Amino acid sequence: MQKIGEDTADNIICRIKGKHDFKIVVGAHYDRIGGGYGVADNWSGIVLISRLIAEFKLIKPEATWEIIAFGAEESAVLGSKAYVRDNNTDGILAMINVDTLGMGSVRIDSRSDTHLKCIAKDLANRIGIKMSSASLPGTTGDWEPFKRQGVSVLNIHSLDRRSMRKVHTRKDSARAISDDGMQDAWLFLFNLSLYLDHKSGLVIEMSNPGI
Repeated sequence: MQKIGEDTADNIICRIKGKHDFKIVVGAHYDRIGGGYGVADNWSGIVLISRLIAEFKLIKPEATWEIIAFGAEESAVLGSKAYVRDNNTDGILAMINVDTLGMGSVRIDSRSDTHLKCIAKDLANRIGIKMSSASLPGTTGDWEPFKRQGVSVLNIHSLDRRSMRKVHTRKDSARAISDDGMQDAWLFLFNLSLYLDHKSGLVIEMSNPGI
């Protein structure tokens, strides 16, 4: 647990020690706003990272993984800001943000790290998952404080202009997501995580500005 503030919900951090000290962070926020149930935004992300924790507990990963349920994302990303404030981000190879999945095909935020976008698109193609890149102007997420600290980030979601109108409203209910959309999102996240873990040396090279 990590305190965010006196009157703010905590960050919940699951740390899975790997063979090496360098870290890969996967995060999803668990707070919600609006009149709906927050099923897409962001129960979907919490479900996926919970499954990832269960899988990584069965293996000895190369990297050390921190899988985080962030509080207060909807309140100016206070949870992720608190994390980068209280932790040294120099050893973080990548941060994967999982936010609002299952409303359609998996999408990569165009503001994500260029190298990670290339890895993600190639992987999606190899495992047969439809993927596209989408710009979401005027939005933010728990990826942004990490990016400001120079961490390579990948923000995955399932939003387009039409589905954006459902979040933070009563339409964000179980009907907003599909089983197929969630399954594709899970297969992508799991395979991406395995790839980044096994190829962590490659990610180090990508993160080096001198390369």
